Amino acid sequence: MLSAQIAQEVPWTILIVLGFPLLTVLLIELTRRFAGPDSAARRPIKALQMIVVPAGAVWIIVHELLHLPPDGLTVKIVDTAVGILLLHAVFTILQSLIIAFSETVGRLPAPRLFYELGSSAVVAIGAAIIVSTIWDVDLGSLLGALGIGSVVLGLALQNVIGGLVAGVIVFSGRHFNLGDWLQIDGTPAKVVQIDWRAITVETLSGERIVVPSANMSSASLRITRARQSVSVATDVSLPPGTAPAEAKALLLEAARDVPQLLDANAVACRVKQLGGTAIVYGVSFPVADASQVVKARDAFLHRLWYVGQRHGVSVAEGVSAEELYGTDTPQTRLAALAGTGAFGAVSDDLRVVAVDARLRLYAAGEIILRAGEAAPYFLVLLSGAARVSLPAGGVVERLSDGALYATRDAFRGTPSSVEVLAESEVHLLEVPVAAMERLLERHPALAQRVDMIVEARTAALADSLAGHGGAAA
Repeated sequence: MLSAQIAQEVPWTILIVLGFPLLTVLLIELTRRFAGPDSAARRPIKALQMIVVPAGAVWIIVHELLHLPPDGLTVKIVDTAVGILLLHAVFTILQSLIIAFSETVGRLPAPRLFYELGSSAVVAIGAAIIVSTIWDVDLGSLLGALGIGSVVLGLALQNVIGGLVAGVIVFSGRHFNLGDWLQIDGTPAKVVQIDWRAITVETLSGERIVVPSANMSSASLRITRARQSVSVATDVSLPPGTAPAEAKALLLEAARDVPQLLDANAVACRVKQLGGTAIVYGVSFPVADASQVVKARDAFLHRLWYVGQRHGVSVAEGVSAEELYGTDTPQTRLAALAGTGAFGAVSDDLRVVAVDARLRLYAAGEIILRAGEAAPYFLVLLSGAARVSLPAGGVVERLSDGALYATRDAFRGTPSSVEVLAESEVHLLEVPVAAMERLLERHPALAQRVDMIVEARTAALADSLAGHGGAAA
């Protein structure tokens, strides 16, 4: 009898003496090699090493080696402790698996409440098994009491439960994730938090809005994915006397200078409505994401005022161009030319130049002269600052008040080799080359000064092009 008992205990003893240390060492080695600090497998392996294996060893010792009576208090306490430890290990492993799955599929993890409900269900089932099997408790009466209590609790918390159900509906569709953009009352807002009760969004002004899940589940949502390009659309009313072709040209010019513009070829403009006092045009252009919509629209409308001035078209409905931009007459241009001091005393020839010149206004950041485009005119800066740079990068020079800018490209009628960009609001006069040549023919001294300026700027351009591996124009 004793020998049979010893023979029965030998395998369990070997398992405890040899198997438990070997299994522990194996799990430690697996953790070291395959489960780094950020690995999803680290917590499950640790749970096996620190909870499951020791709990199993204790259970084997109590039941198979010590042979304590199964209905004794010590065995019941040990079995209860082992059951609790195993439940904790199950929680740890399941949570790690869910998080790993969420990262793999790239979806937002379920809200904390869902985990808590699932954990509560596992705890309830585990507790029921422990109480009924280890402590021999009849669960029938307990379940009946819980059923009546759940009905009363459901009636008392029907609004909360309704919000919970709405949250489940919102989450089950997985229509949006953190970082996506929703239209809230016509305003784009970024999703910053999602839970079972509400969605928290942040507007472009930094204001946070909490939207109940019940509202989200019954409303139509306009969703823009994070880092997804969006189209900025705005309507502009222009005078009916402006030909549609010219109107579209100035609108496209304003849109293509917007700093947030993603693709200049994707700018679109169309006539939306004809009216007796104005023609409404729709302009749209793409930007990188929804966070740039407000800034891009502001930049477009800001530049539109300056483009309208250069085209002589009022961009304010019911206001004439003269009222909006002021008068641009030969007299004002003559006074501006004379005020620079570059042309000497006022003369009849200068008055002729003033008739042909045109006053132009540019916003900071606008391109005054594009590289690759012909520039058959001289630029006379009245105020502001501009930068002359190469297309490949590199500043050739900077222009300030009273500067006269032209290169040999202007006389030849060839495309410009440089770009001129307004660094601040710039007021300038564009003087046609033909008008300037007539003036220079009659004033040799002025012609000599202008020729020195042109030669100096042409030489500076040639040096810059040579330094960047190009050829002088």
